[in-house]
Parts: sequence; C-alpha cells; structure tokens
Amino acid sequence: MPDRLTILLVLFCLFGMEWGTAELCADVIRLKNGGEIRGAMDRQKASRENLPLDIVSLSGIQMRVAREDVEFFVFRSPRVEEYETRERQALNTADDHWGLVMWCVRNQLEKQKQHHLEQVVRLSPNHERARKMLDHVQFRGDWMPREEMMSRKGYVKYQNQYITMQEMALIAAEEQQQDVNQEWFDQMKRWKAALYSKTSDDSQAALAELQALRDPGAVPALVKIFAFHPDQAARGLMLEILDAIDSPDAKEAIVRQALFDDSSQLRNQALGFIPKSYQFQANKIYIEHLSHSDNKIVNRAARGLEEIGTEESVSHLVDALITSHTYIVQIPYREGVTFGANGSNNGQLGSGVLPAEIELLARTGQLPFGVQVNEPIGIPSQAGVKWKPVKVHRNLKNSTVLATLAKLTEEDFGYDQRLWRLWMAAQKNHGRSLFTADPAS
Repeated sequence: MPDRLTILLVLFCLFGMEWGTAELCADVIRLKNGGEIRGAMDRQKASRENLPLDIVSLSGIQMRVAREDVEFFVFRSPRVEEYETRERQALNTADDHWGLVMWCVRNQLEKQKQHHLEQVVRLSPNHERARKMLDHVQFRGDWMPREEMMSRKGYVKYQNQYITMQEMALIAAEEQQQDVNQEWFDQMKRWKAALYSKTSDDSQAALAELQALRDPGAVPALVKIFAFHPDQAARGLMLEILDAIDSPDAKEAIVRQALFDDSSQLRNQALGFIPKSYQFQANKIYIEHLSHSDNKIVNRAARGLEEIGTEESVSHLVDALITSHTYIVQIPYREGVTFGANGSNNGQLGSGVLPAEIELLARTGQLPFGVQVNEPIGIPSQAGVKWKPVKVHRNLKNSTVLATLAKLTEEDFGYDQRLWRLWMAAQKNHGRSLFTADPAS
C-alpha cells in the first residue's frame, strides 16, 4: 500500500501542480513531465548525485523526488521567488514596471531593476526618474545614455571616468608597451639563466643572441636584469649591447650606468660609449646628480661633466664644490655617558676619554650641550653598553668637482665658492664665456 507522500508526489508529477503561494520558498525542482516543485531543498543531499532530492514545501509537506524524474533544479533566494510571482502578476504598463523597479530597489535585485527601468522608458520615453536611474541625459533635445553623449563629445569611458580619445590612445599604447616589456623581461630571464648554464652550447647560444640584440624595446628588460648584476662581466656585456642599440633609452641607460656602477672600469667604459648626439641630454642628467644625497654619486657626476660638460655646467659645479650629507652612525650609549644641557664636558676632545663616534659629533659641533663622562677614566668597560643610531651631518669638499671646474674654466679658486661666483659675475658682466676649455681635449 503506497504511503501518503508517494500518492502526493504521483499526483504532482501527473498534473504538474505548483506548490505554494505568493510567499514561496526559494528552491525549484523542474520535473521532466513539465511540473515544478518549489520549497526548501536539503542542499547537502542535493550536492550528491546518487541521492534523491528532498524538499519541504511552504505548507510543511516533505517530499522526496527520484533523480530520474528531475529535469533540473536550482537554488534561489526567497526574494527572487517573490519577484517572479510579482512579475507574473504585473501588467505591461509603465506604472506596473515602475512599481517593480521600486520593489527591486528595496530588495537589492539590481539585474531585475535594470530590466524594468528599460521597460519603463520604452513605454514612457520621458519618464525622468527612470532616465536618471539609467544614467541617461538629455543632449540636444534627446534622451540618451551618458556614455553615448560623452562619445559624441569625443570622450570614452575608461575605468569609470571619461577621458579624451587622445588620452585613451596613449593609455592603450602604454598598456601594449607593458605587455611587450613583460615579454622581453621573460626572455631576458631565460637568457640570463642560459648564460650561466653548465651546458656550454646553451651559454654560447644565449651570448650570441644577446650580442645580436638591436631592438629598442628590449632596453628596459635588459637594464632591469643586468644593471646591478653581481657579475661585472654581465654588466659589461649589457653596456656593449646598449652601445649597439640606437635609441634614447639605451643611451640614457649608459649614462646612468656611468653613475651607479660599482666598477670604475665599467664607469669609464660607459662614459666612452656616450655618443656626441646624446651629450646634451647626458649633461642634464649629470647636473641633476650633482645634488645627489650620496657623495660618491656627486663626484661621479662631476667626472662625467669633465668629459662632456658645457657652460651650463659651471655654476652647478660651483654649487657642488662643498655638499652636505647625512650619515647614520652607531654610537655606544652607556649609563655613565650623558649629554649635558649646561655645556659641561668632563671628557676633553682628543683625550681618549670619549668614544670615537661621540668625539666626531663633538668636533663637528653637533653636541652643543657638551658631554658628561661619569665612567672611571682609563678603565675600559663594555658591560652594559648599548648602541643607538645617530644622524651625523657633514659638509664634504669634493675634489673631483674642483678638478672638473679647473679643466672646464682653466681657473682655480679652490673650494671658495664666493670667489667662484664673483668670477662668474665678472665674466658675465664682460660678456665672456665661463667655459674656456675644451672638455674633449
């Protein structure tokens, strides 16, 4: 004798009954006979294909449906279920569609809201609120999407903002270049690995391909991989490749290698690779680096200007004769060493009482309140010593800058910047050039 649940399920399958009312549950089972069952499914069971589907209708009836009777099933939220019921009951009028728009707004159904907004403006073209919700604007008497209006004005939408066609073209070119750069970067990494391969054939093949490289597009990847490579030979190879590539990017990379390479041999080699056609740009790069925070770079920039400097370089070199730099040094911090505010200083400079780092600070005028030493003199002790970083500001005289000035001007006022400036003013007043020597001589 079949039980009550089986009889109900058979009747449902035969007549395609639809369970529930307007307040239906979310999930739907579509039967092969065309009927639908709506309610709350056991989702854990539904995820296992070998088990039947269990569903509880709104009235609380529990049913089990064999998989072979199911065409498909979906899990849905109650809001979607209620929306479909409301949508079936609505008339195809602007007012009914607008009512559904408002219901969708309250229930956060964005896709459905958009559909009914489009129906509203189809049935009532001048429905202002619907037009604004669709981000439509009036342009020359007609309603249209804002994007279309901006397009007629010559703008395109990019990342939620409107830009000109020219800006879009630049962005597209930049994005394309980024893709090209990434391809070169991947290739450069392969060449780098092959160069140091244990297989001689792979190494020689990579070397030959790199030496034959002439594409300007490869420069950014080449510099990124090899500019600071620990192997000096690899950096030298990079310079030779850059010298063979005829592009501004390649020449700029050579100029910068002459500034930042650790090897003086490679820096000089890079200087020799700067062509006359690029010396104007190189001169500006070197002038810019005369104010670098690293004193080594300041002097390297002056060394570059010694080879290619112009009259414009002279005043900048005078400014760089003495440069101020900040260093971080570790000083010992003992309980017995204090810095006083009354100018007292029990440890005399040069007496050996003060630690060397503290004496350096005192000599450079960076301890205006003096130093108090309470530790017994002559008894070295490391017990309880703590170290702390201290900024030390130093003004440095740059001999390379002075040598370059002397070569370019055939004058020598030492490090006296005032005299140099007076001389420059006198030269200018008399219409004379500051640049009296040929740097290439």
